[in-house]
Amino acid sequence: MTDTDRKSRAGWAYGLVCLGYLIFVIYGSVVPLKIQWMTFDEAWHRFWHMSVRLESRSDLVANVLLFVPLTFLAMGMLTRGGSRTPRRLAAAVLLCSAGLLSGLIEFAQVYLPDRTTALSDIVGETTGALIGIVCWSAFGAKLTGRLGRFWRAHFKKRRLPIIFIGYAMILVLYYLQPLDLSLSPKEVYCKFKYGEVTLVPFADLAEATPGTMIEKTLLMVPIGILLAFFARRRTYPVWTAVVWGGIFAAGVETLQLFVSGRHSSATDAILGAVGAGVGGLLAKTFGIARETSADQTVE
Repeated sequence: MTDTDRKSRAGWAYGLVCLGYLIFVIYGSVVPLKIQWMTFDEAWHRFWHMSVRLESRSDLVANVLLFVPLTFLAMGMLTRGGSRTPRRLAAAVLLCSAGLLSGLIEFAQVYLPDRTTALSDIVGETTGALIGIVCWSAFGAKLTGRLGRFWRAHFKKRRLPIIFIGYAMILVLYYLQPLDLSLSPKEVYCKFKYGEVTLVPFADLAEATPGTMIEKTLLMVPIGILLAFFARRRTYPVWTAVVWGGIFAAGVETLQLFVSGRHSSATDAILGAVGAGVGGLLAKTFGIARETSADQTVE
């Protein structure tokens, strides 16, 4: 495969991921979809007279971070193999498009009583878009090269692990809905204060149903199978899936600290570790780890 073909494929890959992330940004910005209908003139009046004050620094940081991956991925889609002039043009178009997208999202939030329309959100998201463009210019090409080598080493001619990676990404996004993010230490403290965080394992069993516990366990089974594709030894130990699956689940529970309406629980992390262990056992039983190791040895 020529270098041009690889850049073209990288551009398509960036495009698909960018489209998925764009859908995630829009969806996360409008849920829950409790619409309060009004005339366009009234909506425009409210939008034009939106709040210009910065309600929270943590909200500003969250809005900045939200748009960084969007323009980073978009730059990867548009500029793979291009010269400096198209990159500058793409950067200018993307920055304007990101500002327009942010404005449209804020306008849509006028119809959502559970959402707050603020000029600071547009400023933060546009700033994040600029940071994403700068980050691509600084290390986007190097990162693409490393990802390409990693891809060819682990996933070339193998579609199954790609499916599981997509599942892992969707699972994380599922647990972070409704994407009402806040980095405020005060809000995190309030979660601890009002019992929205359970640090003692199984202390919240009275509030959990058997169906919920089974669901949280089963959702992590594919993660344990995914870990088998990275096994470097023919004998894939199940405890590896338990440990790394537990770390993955604990990371998701930690992220939920910064999402309003989400409960972080040590019990869920343990259930996730158990589910990943089941996935690791299935991978070992059906020879996924053994086949993966053999493929890596041949390469």
